[in-house]
Amino acid sequence: MFRFTLFSASCWLALHWAAIAAPVYDRPVLVIEPGMHTAPVKDVAVSGKRPFFVTAAHDKTVRFWSTENGELLRTIRMPAGLGHVGELSSIAINPADGLVAVGGFGDFDGRTPDTGSLFMINGESGAIEKRLLNIPKTVVQSAFSPDGRYLAASLAEGGVLIFAQATDWGRQAADFEYGRGGVYGLAFAPDGRSLATASDDGMVRLYEIGQRFTPVFRYASGHQLSRIAFSPNGEVLAVGYDDAPRVLLLNAHTLEPLGQPDLEGLSNGSLNYVAWSPDGHTLYAGGRYQDEGRNRVILAWDEDGHGRRRALRAQCSNVDMAPTALTTLQDGRLLVVKGAPCFAMLQPRGEIEWQKAAPGGDFRAPPSPRGVYRNDTFRVSRDGMIVDFDFQQGGVPLRFDLAKLALVSQPSADGATEAPPLQPDVDVPLTYGDRLLVVAAGPSGRSVAGTDFELMALDANGALLWESVAAGPVWGAQITADGQIVVAAYGDGTIRWRRIADGHEIMALFVMNNLDVVKDQVEWVAWTPEGFFQATPGARGLVQWHVSRGAAAVATTKRLSDFPDFENPDALRISVREKEPTRAPSVEAVLKGRRQAKEGTGSTNCPGPHLHIAAIGIDDFKSVKDDSTLNYASSDAVALATELQRTQQGCTEGPSGSLYAAATLEFILLNKDATKESIYQNLDALTQRLDGSSGQDTVIVFYSGHGEVIGNEFFFATYGTKATNDASLKATALRARELQSELAQIKTKAKLLIFLDACHAGAAIQGTMELAVDNDLLKRSAVPPNTFIMTSSSKTETSWEDRSLGHGFFTAALLEVLNGKAPHDGNVIFSTELAHYVHGRVAQLTTGGNPQHPDFVMNGELPIFSIRP
Repeated sequence: MFRFTLFSASCWLALHWAAIAAPVYDRPVLVIEPGMHTAPVKDVAVSGKRPFFVTAAHDKTVRFWSTENGELLRTIRMPAGLGHVGELSSIAINPADGLVAVGGFGDFDGRTPDTGSLFMINGESGAIEKRLLNIPKTVVQSAFSPDGRYLAASLAEGGVLIFAQATDWGRQAADFEYGRGGVYGLAFAPDGRSLATASDDGMVRLYEIGQRFTPVFRYASGHQLSRIAFSPNGEVLAVGYDDAPRVLLLNAHTLEPLGQPDLEGLSNGSLNYVAWSPDGHTLYAGGRYQDEGRNRVILAWDEDGHGRRRALRAQCSNVDMAPTALTTLQDGRLLVVKGAPCFAMLQPRGEIEWQKAAPGGDFRAPPSPRGVYRNDTFRVSRDGMIVDFDFQQGGVPLRFDLAKLALVSQPSADGATEAPPLQPDVDVPLTYGDRLLVVAAGPSGRSVAGTDFELMALDANGALLWESVAAGPVWGAQITADGQIVVAAYGDGTIRWRRIADGHEIMALFVMNNLDVVKDQVEWVAWTPEGFFQATPGARGLVQWHVSRGAAAVATTKRLSDFPDFENPDALRISVREKEPTRAPSVEAVLKGRRQAKEGTGSTNCPGPHLHIAAIGIDDFKSVKDDSTLNYASSDAVALATELQRTQQGCTEGPSGSLYAAATLEFILLNKDATKESIYQNLDALTQRLDGSSGQDTVIVFYSGHGEVIGNEFFFATYGTKATNDASLKATALRARELQSELAQIKTKAKLLIFLDACHAGAAIQGTMELAVDNDLLKRSAVPPNTFIMTSSSKTETSWEDRSLGHGFFTAALLEVLNGKAPHDGNVIFSTELAHYVHGRVAQLTTGGNPQHPDFVMNGELPIFSIRP
């Protein structure tokens, strides 16, 4: 294996989180629509005038529900982008006009990282009426004043914002004096004259509305605080704790302590969420607290919160999860939202009136003594064609057989699948707040790790190969015995097959939680990333194309079942067998399907992976050296970019490859346009545009020009670089480590292919150049996971041009590859095939003269180009 270690895995994770900005998807992407949220519901709001409530969830949807029976009334797919962009955390209903405010993560403009979103939705039509701008951090809570004139929004990192209806919901005030702690409690007093907040810094703050927006009272609890709620008469403020099973009662006017409800004997978990009954006589609280039977109960205290404690069962799924929201209705009922996701509507005395369960399976297993989930019930065949799994924790085991396209319960112990190997002892890099859930070993020392937020692959030395934002917590994962595929079970109810080499998804399965698994009457749907699917009758409409309509408009959807040609069971088998969904069931079918999806959804772009081309070619360096002028550097950049666009368009009529749905020239900088500033600006813009991708794109960066090594640093010459001495070159050239930083941000969002012809001197034309290239140093500085880098020559050699070819030898060989002259597998050439051909071809072309041997390094075998038939 070709390896390279520059960034530690932890550095790459840090770059991943820091780099996310947020344009919406720029093409159709596949989503599941089972009539229920598929990710944790983070907030709920009840209409005071009509019998419905609304929910906001991390699946990037807002949903309207009947309070009478839990029936789904409407689904709104909000603007969404790559990874976590578009996840929703807060929701509120304006009591005056029914306007719905929903907030979450992502500003959708790509200006700054880690920003928030806040939208106003028409409660009648479901249309977005307004998008509020300049939200500095993720919105975690929102609330309207009782008269509907103000909207308050609290942030995940230290801040509260106030917006006013009188200024068309412009920002009226803000308080950022919270440090970096999140503000998770937010409530207006019933008379609308004050606003209270509670935060991670342990403080409760009370503001007067209409006065200077600074707290008039503070209370320091010494604990991490969560939700808060005013009593209906406005006299008492209940505060939930995030780090203890406690609830605090404060005077709502002065924040003086009023004691606490009966908490005797509570010793575990937390009581994050609080709510009052409409008459104020009963206080409710719930969180991670478990009773002696390990039930996540809701606690209730009558007598204005000072009465005898009661415990209410509100289990709404097979696994009793902690609540994520509590609210009461005007008739006294209590709505409990849990993280499965599921809902339970309770009568005032605690009887369950109705419940709404999670739509898919729950794949978690009991934790091992080490604290990591070892899911022995999640078993996979050697080739990945069969997977056994426990559909519900403690429920009936199921088997999905891809060859037979059958889902059966209670599979026999026939040896078709294998249990996960012993967990490897590896250090897994985690971001703040993440948890390690599962680790599985595979052949050649590789392993995979699943967390709440990520699925990642590690090599034998524990170095990161790739990472992928998870569709919910990763409850099970296994590498097939042939070492080619990782199969993982997620919290959204899906099982997904990924290529171990680069993490590219090749198939997914969703099993519905709506029928009798004992009788094998279970609905399911399986699909490839290109949209080919097979399903039982009741699940045919579950998978849909999600099409963004801009950052201030609701997205639209189109079911796969509306496209007859997409129902194709052979595509599933071929995709897993060949590990390449872009040619399953055939190249022709994929191309036709992409065009149908584009036309049928009204999208401006085809679905599927896109190729992004960035080319830099400099012949005239202005003032590098008197003999620095090259002949073909700029023409090489133009020729390669042109040929990539011509050969890699995978959504066109006529002969075409299918690896990429589109090949876009992001920028080409030639000679005087290739300044250091211009290179930075264009790379930054490309990084931002990638946030609208599907996460499966590829970026090619081609540089043709001069380079120089000074000490242990490599420098790229740009237009205007001065090389009269080392000091001037250092001051004006592009440092490799600076370029590396720019490319690192790109790598968090796409595969990265880098082709470097860093010295086209060419003694056959003008003599040997003095600016030699240390390619070993260059490669050591830029090989993260899922990356392929190729240089035009070895460390001790010079790269050459040829008048008869009209190109450098290196570029000429790359152009031959694009025109099908290199040996390749089917219609795709992989990184090793390309590298071996270019290395041999350039060596052949330079035999007898000045030898040149292109070098390469990669982290994972990657498909590089489509080869046209």
